[in-house]
Amino acid sequence: MTQPSTRRNNADTRFTQMMTDRRDYLEWWRKLSDMYAPNRGRFSVDELPRKSPVRFNTRARQIPDDFAAGMKSGLTSPSRPWFTLTLYDNGLAELENVKAWLTEVQDIMQGAMLRTNLYDQLFDVYKEQGIFGTAALLIEEDDENIFHAQSLTAGSYAIGVDKRGKVNRFCRQFRRTVQQLAEEFGEGALPQELRQRLKEKPNNTRYELRNLIEPSQEYLRDDMAGRFQYVSYWWLKGYSEPEFLRVGGYNEFPVMVPRWRVINDDLYGREQPGETGYDDAVTLQQMEIDERSALKKGVNPPVMVPESLTQGDIDDRPGGVTKYYPTMDGAKPAITPLYQVIFDHRSVAEKRLELTAHLEEIFYVNMFKMWTTDMRQGRTATEIQAREAEKMFMLGPLIERQMSELLEPMIARIYGILDRAGKFPMPPEELQDREIKIEYMSILASIQKQSAYAGIEQILTTAGMIAQLQATSGKTPEVLDKIDGDEIIDQLADMYVIPAGIVLGDDAVAEKRAQRQQAEAQAQAQQQELAGVQAMSDAAPKIAGAAQTLSETQMPDGGSGLEALANIAGGMTQ
Repeated sequence: MTQPSTRRNNADTRFTQMMTDRRDYLEWWRKLSDMYAPNRGRFSVDELPRKSPVRFNTRARQIPDDFAAGMKSGLTSPSRPWFTLTLYDNGLAELENVKAWLTEVQDIMQGAMLRTNLYDQLFDVYKEQGIFGTAALLIEEDDENIFHAQSLTAGSYAIGVDKRGKVNRFCRQFRRTVQQLAEEFGEGALPQELRQRLKEKPNNTRYELRNLIEPSQEYLRDDMAGRFQYVSYWWLKGYSEPEFLRVGGYNEFPVMVPRWRVINDDLYGREQPGETGYDDAVTLQQMEIDERSALKKGVNPPVMVPESLTQGDIDDRPGGVTKYYPTMDGAKPAITPLYQVIFDHRSVAEKRLELTAHLEEIFYVNMFKMWTTDMRQGRTATEIQAREAEKMFMLGPLIERQMSELLEPMIARIYGILDRAGKFPMPPEELQDREIKIEYMSILASIQKQSAYAGIEQILTTAGMIAQLQATSGKTPEVLDKIDGDEIIDQLADMYVIPAGIVLGDDAVAEKRAQRQQAEAQAQAQQQELAGVQAMSDAAPKIAGAAQTLSETQMPDGGSGLEALANIAGGMTQ
């Protein structure tokens, strides 16, 4: 074999370093996997799905599922819109044509998400994160469904971060047969040795395949129109020729890696519910083991047997007959318990319920159950927020991290894929070089946002009271000048995520008001014209009477008063 190239050596070095940085987490992840989800986690490249260890209390395995279901329903429910698109320029975002375009794009994206496996994989992402503290979601472009999502389990990948702590490198390793390699990369991309083996007699030997995704400023697209932001290398360990099986690229980082909480320079998430509740889960299992052991000993205890009974068979079945040798004193030999089993089952049951409740609280299951029950009973998000304000406040950091490390990059990735596929209509001219802003409208996000409603309501109530006092004292209620009704409506529409079209944009409102003002002005002009005509109509009889009086009045020159008035008017016009 020839020596690997510098580019290949650099890729191997970075791959090895990322795997080394992950090493200290593996043993802890294995313990978490054994406790909560034995089928999750792959901690070596050769590891196959493991047989589940015996767990006597299964609640510890069910609670992470409840957590994942609550997160999915609360943040990314497929049954209702959970995000909306707008602009950072609020004035521009209120234009009707801009709102209409953003709404159409949003609908296209949500429809595409429903047609793929995204929501199924998001459940796994939330579960992985709750147990291991870190999850990974890979979104690849797909010829059939436009894009395809894949959740990766702990131990099967490693990550790297930039100077700001943002995940920007990702690597993983697999085992593949030569047939699988040929199907994925093409026979011509394989080393000569494997091509020959494929022609002769393929076997089930598996070869280690490596993949590294990292930032790139050098990779040119085939059409030379620009550069990919990230490069993806694929190669076989132990083979230097070819240098890489494939070198590809991405316009966006294709892997979302949400982490529960990052402490100092840690790469992977910590203090997740699985870690916090681990001791409770262990105690719960041990108590279950002890209780079952006590029950067995109560039913079938260890016993003391007289020596005389050891000479024959003891038949303890119903109606069974056991033979024994009589003793000298004629007493019958008896089998007695070795010791008395004293076990407080009621106390253990109460403690078990306490531990289970504590685990549910750590995994936020009690909170998810609370708002789900409240929603079924018809309570609004505002009422839920008021009842559980403190608990909802605790969810804040969790929701914000999901938005920054999972949802926002996921939406950006899907938007980019659909845009390149030509699925969006042409944007309005006003959107040229404008950055699109993502706002979240899921149940949990709405509950948090609606906490501001109480403040708005309080201001309006106070302003109304002051206005009433001013009016009562004969003053103009000037306090109302401080209230911008349009802005309140816009804020509430954003808070409750009202669809575009229900609340009109500023330009549509301005046009509507201008039309109303014009109509009012026209109506006022018509009223004035009608009033003038009516006044003339009312004055006509009086004018006629005055004219008749003048015509009947005799002047000294023998003429009438009307003729004299006409002569005067004629002289004034000359």
